[in-house]
Amino acid sequence: MTTHTNSLPERPDWLEDGGALPAIESLATVDRDELHPIQIEALRGMSPTRKWELVVASIQMARDVRCAVIRAARPDWTETQVQAEVSRQILLASD
Repeated sequence: MTTHTNSLPERPDWLEDGGALPAIESLATVDRDELHPIQIEALRGMSPTRKWELVVASIQMARDVRCAVIRAARPDWTETQVQAEVSRQILLASD
């Protein structure tokens, strides 16, 4: 029988104790009513492919920013630990 192990680290104690990193409670969303009419016009003029490219770029930018926050708070962590923590936080935010 094969058992799967979770490669993500356990939630660090410093996060539970109000540590330096702000917790991600939910993913940001934008309501269409919050967009400026010029933004709506620009989005309507984009192809589905271009819209998808912007979504992917936004996700990557958010990951990069989150990685920078974690690196600043925990400079002793390896890149693997930083990436694992970002992934874990994203998974928790989607609950």
